[in-house]
Amino acid sequence: MRVIEIIMKTVIKTVLEIAVQAFIETVVESVITAIKTTIKSHIKKMKMSAVV
Repeated sequence: MRVIEIIMKTVIKTVLEIAVQAFIETVVESVITAIKTTIKSHIKKMKMSAVV
């Protein structure tokens, strides 16, 4: 019985770690994308104001 408990705990811990890592990666990617989009729109606005 102990062996099964240890295996279950290890599996759950590994799954949680992978899930957390995937979640963090997704959040970081979306933040980077948002920042890039914001910078691009700012550059467009600056170009527009420079033209006008």
